Amino acid sequence: RDGMKYFDTCEFLDVGEDQSQWTLLEAKMTSPRSSTCAVLLDHTTAVICGGFDGSKALASCESLDLTTHTFSPFPDLLEHRHAHAGVHYNGTIVVLGGYFYKKACEQFDPAGKWTPFAPLNQDRLWFGAAVVEGKIYVAGGYEIDSVEVYDGSVWSVVTQLSGRSHYGGAAVALGGKLVVLGGYNAEIDVFDPATNSWSLLPKMIQARREFLAVVSF
Repeated sequence: RDGMKYFDTCEFLDVGEDQSQWTLLEAKMTSPRSSTCAVLLDHTTAVICGGFDGSKALASCESLDLTTHTFSPFPDLLEHRHAHAGVHYNGTIVVLGGYFYKKACEQFDPAGKWTPFAPLNQDRLWFGAAVVEGKIYVAGGYEIDSVEVYDGSVWSVVTQLSGRSHYGGAAVALGGKLVVLGGYNAEIDVFDPATNSWSLLPKMIQARREFLAVVSF
């Protein structure tokens, strides 16, 4: 999204070929999407789930082949949602929260269908999610500063953020810790589940919101 314009295009950068510029894909998504989420299903496939097309929330999904740069149909979500988050969890995709189902979650089973997943304890929009040591963590969001964890059966609130909501922020797993970044600020907070404690990483250069973060190995 750029201002009030919504896009159905994608672009890529092949870092392995030492390219210095982004390339616009010839193929387009079936719909413009903002406030969406994308999850790696495997090493060659990314699944783009839901989003907002400028007039309504979407339930539609599509897969992107990362080798051929082509899109294919993917089963629709059970619910229309945007401002949600998604993670790869135990070989499945789990989509969490967002409008209009703020606590409801769902899971894509390898058998090929979406099924309800344990709901969050608290409503969450524009928040970060990551899998740390086999557990799903969700952090922050609109008017909320808590962190929840899914241990394989239920969600529980495990801690509060360190004075920042990280509304519109992102989250990644790094070295067995949960890293929560940005969201109307440039701060980076790190939660260590082993010690139940927070620490700080150096700030980003710019404050960022509604963005994505990845860890490179």
